[in-house]
Amino acid sequence: MSKLQVSAKMKIHEGMGKALRRHAVESVLQAKKKDIGTLQFDWFISSDGAECEIREILESSEAALAHRSNLRELSLTLFGKLVTPNLLTI
Repeated sequence: MSKLQVSAKMKIHEGMGKALRRHAVESVLQAKKKDIGTLQFDWFISSDGAECEIREILESSEAALAHRSNLRELSLTLFGKLVTPNLLTI
């Protein structure tokens, strides 16, 4: 099966830059601890702190589903409090 590449671009809510940085660190730690098929999981935050991008490469659709499941609670916080999604490319 082909690898999946995902890029998610988001607008950071006003005043949430520090919280987003902590969230990014926790997300990466959890992915390293729990994921098996995540080959890349990188976070990029713009220099002005207004936008962020997450880039992922997953070895299969099964790995993508497991990654989403492993980070479910963190994702709810991310999209519920910290960012507004702009663009998702798979």
